Amino acid sequence: MKKALSGRLRYTIPRSAHYTLKRNIAYLFTYESIEYLPKTNNGLESEFAHLKTKLRIHSGLKLENKMSLFLIIFL
Repeated sequence: MKKALSGRLRYTIPRSAHYTLKRNIAYLFTYESIEYLPKTNNGLESEFAHLKTKLRIHSGLKLENKMSLFLIIFL
């Protein structure tokens, strides 16, 4: 928030974002306190990209068969 010329507070980010940050401030830097937690989620993102590619190749499958494929890939 910034003070406007009139002395009133002016929001520089949407209010919902402000309240979300205020509510979750205790959890924002959790990765710094847990040693084994990776600093980025790049590894996880690459796994999801791999999964999306596999599911895209098999686009004609029914939902239950996609779920089976998902379980085969991850387990």
